[in-house]
Amino acid sequence: MQKNKLTSLFLSLFLIAAFILTLIPGCIQTTTDYITDYIIEDITESQQNQQHVKSANKPNDTTNSFQPPLEIVPDDYIKAANLTARSKKAYTILIYMNGSDLESEYTAATIDLKEMIKSRFDDKNINLIIFTGGAKRWHTPGIPNNNAIFKMQNGRLIKLAQLGKDPMGYPEVLSGFINFGYNLFPADKYGLIFWNHGGGAVVGYGSDERFRNPNKAMMKLSEIDSALGYSDLCRDNKKFEFIGFDTCLMATLEMACIASNYANYMIASEELEPDGGWDYTFLRYIKPEMSGKEAGILIADYYHNFYINYDIQDMITISVTDLSKINAVADMFEKLAVAGRNEISEGGYNLISKARSLNRAFGSRGEFAEETDMIDAANLARNLRKLLPIESSALIRAINEAVIYKRGTNIEELGGLSVYFPFANKNNLNYNMQVYSSINRLPEYVKFIDSFCVVLDSRPSVNYNFRGGTQKPDENHIIKLTPEQLENLAGIHQTTWKKIDGSGRYIQIAETKKVNVSDDGTVGMIFNGDCATLNGRLVCLYETAPLEDGARYSIPVKLNGEDADLIAVYGKRYPDGKIIGAVPSGDDIYNILDKKIIKLRRGDIIQILYYLQQGNFDDGKDELWEKGEEFTVEGDLILQKEPLQSGEYIYGLNFVDLRQNKYYSNVLSERIE
Repeated sequence: MQKNKLTSLFLSLFLIAAFILTLIPGCIQTTTDYITDYIIEDITESQQNQQHVKSANKPNDTTNSFQPPLEIVPDDYIKAANLTARSKKAYTILIYMNGSDLESEYTAATIDLKEMIKSRFDDKNINLIIFTGGAKRWHTPGIPNNNAIFKMQNGRLIKLAQLGKDPMGYPEVLSGFINFGYNLFPADKYGLIFWNHGGGAVVGYGSDERFRNPNKAMMKLSEIDSALGYSDLCRDNKKFEFIGFDTCLMATLEMACIASNYANYMIASEELEPDGGWDYTFLRYIKPEMSGKEAGILIADYYHNFYINYDIQDMITISVTDLSKINAVADMFEKLAVAGRNEISEGGYNLISKARSLNRAFGSRGEFAEETDMIDAANLARNLRKLLPIESSALIRAINEAVIYKRGTNIEELGGLSVYFPFANKNNLNYNMQVYSSINRLPEYVKFIDSFCVVLDSRPSVNYNFRGGTQKPDENHIIKLTPEQLENLAGIHQTTWKKIDGSGRYIQIAETKKVNVSDDGTVGMIFNGDCATLNGRLVCLYETAPLEDGARYSIPVKLNGEDADLIAVYGKRYPDGKIIGAVPSGDDIYNILDKKIIKLRRGDIIQILYYLQQGNFDDGKDELWEKGEEFTVEGDLILQKEPLQSGEYIYGLNFVDLRQNKYYSNVLSERIE
């Protein structure tokens, strides 16, 4: 009997010692590149210093003064975890990690989780709580395809709760996660990071690939508003120290207006992000006393510096906004909108439209995607300064005071906050305006763009009548525009097409915006005997954004059988051009939820696509594609400028008026022997 007791005692002591060793970093397992070493399926944390936990759905006596637009009841994830509150720390940072295809296809979430673990952040003073879901497949063993909540501690990822399969596009899910972190992991300061795709003011955040219904997959800004507004943190009249978006396109004035009710600072990008997103090494340097401003600057610096040696610097933009200054920005923007609406009512649409056409559009990624129509608010004000000097100058000053920090190439021209201004994307105009109106933050601006869109979507005011008309290129390849046509001109391209068979089929091989238009309306066409090739294959480059010393272009392709655009940059660094990555199109809802830029990998299969015109070369681009031959990526992709080979070619001009209508000139023929 005594021997059995001693045996049991020694066995118990051994198990206790083994358990303690698993909690000490480095005693049992060493740090590796594989996150599987850090998954613990069941929570084993100490229950000491427990505090009372409020029910996630229990109403509070105090409410935030601002009521969000959609009433919701947050999901109760506290019951699912069967946990009680921990002792208070300095910071609780919540990461809403909607994995989507970024994880299932590109392992982006897993890579970022590794960065968080390797950062060795101060977990004695910082709670890092992560909600995972949204992906059909996770590359981290231990993370289920259903939703789950984890805590990162001692270099380990500890599962706190395994939940159901609620769509991450539901605001109730986000609000329930906030309540979970706020009630179970109290802190002096809180941070919230959105991880996934972003599409700007209209499209919103997230793409839960497990659901085809857009109401489940995506979260509109009005839904983010409700998720934040109905959280216990907000109802207790507290604010996040910062809200960050590790996504594309979410540094918007509209999002800042919403976030100002719930946070002190916002960190986000106006442009697309690379698939690597933020560099989470910054967590190592988060200190207990840090403000949201200091944390935001740290995040921005690490994000910018992470890509300093990459070839995508023109895409990197990130800003830190002091949300206490956003009301002043919104007021100045509303005054500009009122003045702009008055200008339109007095017949000044063309002047407003010309100013709008000068703005760099964010998220322009190629021929497969609709434009997001997101532009920099400060840049818009600069372009309106001659027309509306007082209002424009006041807005620029307000933005400069609110945006306290920004990093990125070509950043001098950017204020750090974008805004939705419908222009190029007329296909979804009615739907986009309905969604935008639901944000309910800039009522005078909504009236302004509504007045603008009435004219934008109306019949052309000037007849260009190029095809089959009297305005044909003369013997010097010149077209003469009338004063009215010149006044209504927003843009012009020259396109070149190659005949590919005897049935009159042509593929587009070139498009350029470098067309000279004189003050008297003289437009000349020049046949360029050169072409662009990619590894010896003809490609057509479509300009998506001007750069400080060049431009960015897209090349439509099939990438591993899926629609995508290769991204090319030309400039001083790469005078012959450089492929910096690809943006997959896939079958996103509405095809405007911008994805991140991914790297091309050895073994990828590429097939060049060309616009195809048949028969009589009708106006516009047919929705037909001619597929080139497939080839496999085995090394660098080389862009070159080469002379055109023998064959028959046609070329002409594509005019775009201030209402975004397109017109095509008569074409000229050229034969190369």
